[in-house]
Amino acid sequence: MTETIKVLSVRQPWAWLICAGFKNIENRSWRTNYRGRLYIHAGKSFDWDALDWLEQFWEYHTLVCRHFGILRDWRITMHKDDFGAIVGYADLTDCIQNSRSIWAQRGLFHWELHYPNHLAPVPLKGQLGIFEVDREILGDEV
Repeated sequence: MTETIKVLSVRQPWAWLICAGFKNIENRSWRTNYRGRLYIHAGKSFDWDALDWLEQFWEYHTLVCRHFGILRDWRITMHKDDFGAIVGYADLTDCIQNSRSIWAQRGLFHWELHYPNHLAPVPLKGQLGIFEVDREILGDEV
């Protein structure tokens, strides 16, 4: 029997912020009962509205712009590997609605994420919801 892993697709720059250990809450409109290791898949698109939201936390805005090579004139030098791939993981430890984290959005479920880690990108097509893939896709990564 093949072992599987649980994966969640998240748009950039949120996926990077989670795996880098900055973003400890993932906001979703639905509750999950799953607890455990959750691999983070970076979607193929970048959430440009995130930059506007991040301006209230200048240090995170600056980190995202530096990581993705975003300049004031919106030139970008993003690495293709940062998109359409599993880029890391975190442990999903709880799902609540009253988190006090700066990342928590009112009216949504707050998925608490701990012990994040980046991985070398593993190309994969994303899906909606938490989905499963064969663990062997990771090779020797984890």
